[in-house]
Amino acid sequence: MQKGKEETVGLIYNEDIFVVTPKTEEERVVATELTLNSELLNADGLIEAPIEKGTTVGNVALSIEGDDLGYLDGSQNEATVAVERTVEKANFLVLAWRWVANTAANGWNSVTDFVGGFFS
Repeated sequence: MQKGKEETVGLIYNEDIFVVTPKTEEERVVATELTLNSELLNADGLIEAPIEKGTTVGNVALSIEGDDLGYLDGSQNEATVAVERTVEKANFLVLAWRWVANTAANGWNSVTDFVGGFFS
């Protein structure tokens, strides 16, 4: 969450997703793919605060390796997702402090990567 009092926010499903697969000996790999609503994203591809609890921010889809998940009733294997709590916009001092901390951390990481390169 960019420019928010909190930098992250949990997501909740607006409806349940059910997947029925045959019971087999092999382990099934279930993957989820989150697609955010492009209208809510800024130039950096992030959602900016403020945002209200329950605002729908995108869809999550399920897939199972080796299975097309076709349903007889035409239902989909996806659900909409929303933010679990309201995130207010952070004030100027908090945003400035985050910028300083991130700049210092990135600088330190660059130095340690450069020096570490001599020993690898």
